[in-house]
Amino acid sequence: MSPVTVLYIITDLDFGGTERQLSYLVENLDQNRYEPVVLSLKTQGRAAKELADKNFSIYSVSSPMNPFVIWQKLREIRDKHRPKIIHTFLFRANIVGRIFGRFGFKKENRPVVISSVRVWDNRWLALRLEKWTKNWADFFIFNSAIVQQKYGLAIGIKNDDKNCRTILNAIDPEPYKRACANRKETRASLGFYDSHRVIISIGRLDEQKGFLYLIEAFKTVYENNKSVRLIIVGDGPMREKLNQGIDRFFPSPSPLPFSQSFKDAGPPEAGRSPQRGGGWGEGDKAVRLLGYRNDIPELLAASDCLVLASLWEGSPNVILEAWATGTVPVVATGVGGTPDIIKDEQSGLLVPPKNPEALANAIKKIFRENLGPHLAAQGGQKLSHHLPPAMAASVQAIYDKLFQARIAYPS
Repeated sequence: MSPVTVLYIITDLDFGGTERQLSYLVENLDQNRYEPVVLSLKTQGRAAKELADKNFSIYSVSSPMNPFVIWQKLREIRDKHRPKIIHTFLFRANIVGRIFGRFGFKKENRPVVISSVRVWDNRWLALRLEKWTKNWADFFIFNSAIVQQKYGLAIGIKNDDKNCRTILNAIDPEPYKRACANRKETRASLGFYDSHRVIISIGRLDEQKGFLYLIEAFKTVYENNKSVRLIIVGDGPMREKLNQGIDRFFPSPSPLPFSQSFKDAGPPEAGRSPQRGGGWGEGDKAVRLLGYRNDIPELLAASDCLVLASLWEGSPNVILEAWATGTVPVVATGVGGTPDIIKDEQSGLLVPPKNPEALANAIKKIFRENLGPHLAAQGGQKLSHHLPPAMAASVQAIYDKLFQARIAYPS
């Protein structure tokens, strides 16, 4: 019997949490039973190239905002691959997949449609579209019990095993463990001394991630301890606004003469002033935007604390990535599915969103009470529940159940 084709539709295939989860799933499927085909509703990004290099079938849309182009691409994939299952990720792809599964096939050939809901989105239009198309999905997969509960109540789906299931995000811990061996070298490449305490935050630079609140909180932390540094990893539409926020909270002093520059001055003194740019070395800047990086394991392993200041979330992968190092504790806002992962005061510290004071106090507590080793160790013990093969097996069990039911009781 030939493998069953699964068409994965995702809003984007650049690097991000959901994109990584899709990659784990595709790579760990039983290829003898299921053949994955992946469509990105935007032009191909870095994650798409990784999958293509591993000989998976990857498609993208040349005009992401043109519904006719999207529909034509879907028809092209349908006619070539004959998918029996459509599995979608993220809001836009979920809506597109449900509509195509309903109206893009003859009734007797309709595929099983599965929607993966990764983030709780309570915008009015989003909820209206979710309610309008919910009955065109056969099953819902969530990455957080809290998101599952809120979503089910909001759009009116039964919260039971016949309709939905929570499957936790996965993480391959090996790259993060290996990165710890290079901690000293990575810190040196960033201009940090052993005396620096490095706070890292990772994510797309947009409103959701709450970076402006983090920068404001860090100002308080820095005023208390001049050896702390903040690095923000990622890119996005708020980059310039964040630069303005850094300039407002950390005004740049006049550059020092070269003879007094960072290169010649040795380790930074407690009283030296921060700057985002200018005549001192990189390690002298209190806050730095590093942009997109492909060395996340190394950057995490070089850090002393991960902070997630999100205003809303699904189930953030970066928490698992920090735990995978075995050394990096986490401070996070208690939004979305984050409390499903972190138990406050046990495997991390949770604070309210949009609260710079609470965020600053939690960061200071990590360093003041030396909580890092304990919190990181407790988090690391939970990673056995988040391995990619187990996640893929759970999803595949849903495919087995729904596909066999569709054969026995066709639409």
